[in-house]
Amino acid sequence: LVVAVHPDGSTNFPQPPISRRNGNFIAQVLTLAIRRVALNDGFVEYNARRFPLQLQAEHLVTTLFYDSKGPQYRGDVSFSPVHFNANVAHDLAFDLAASIAVDKDGLHVVQSSISMPHSHISASGALLNWPAPVGDFTVRANVAVADVRHPLDFNFSDRGDVDFNGRLH
Repeated sequence: LVVAVHPDGSTNFPQPPISRRNGNFIAQVLTLAIRRVALNDGFVEYNARRFPLQLQAEHLVTTLFYDSKGPQYRGDVSFSPVHFNANVAHDLAFDLAASIAVDKDGLHVVQSSISMPHSHISASGALLNWPAPVGDFTVRANVAVADVRHPLDFNFSDRGDVDFNGRLH
């Protein structure tokens, strides 16, 4: 995945060829149902910086619409389960569901949910300003230590949980 943000704030996100005759027209541009997705030895590149990434996800269901009036992409995406590996986590397993919008200003998360066997995280908010992203999210989380101890390489007991209700900036 390569995201290019130009000095004027424009990006390399594609815009589908949609007739502009009706400014209120919404076109369904992508509906997917994929059993398994794997990204091995991958990376995310953002403004010439690379971040290693490896993930395996099953049961991807995505419906994205292009709204030329915005213009923006909006829709829903879900995976069940996701196995995430990066510098900070090793085989972190969770289910993900989100309603999102992507436009020239950033990524808007209308609602999202991450679930693990004994944990649940819900969040909404936005990651704005593509050239220098700034996030603002409202998060409610109840995370069982048993769900994250091994993936995050914590060296303490599997007992207990962490509760969080607030904003992340």
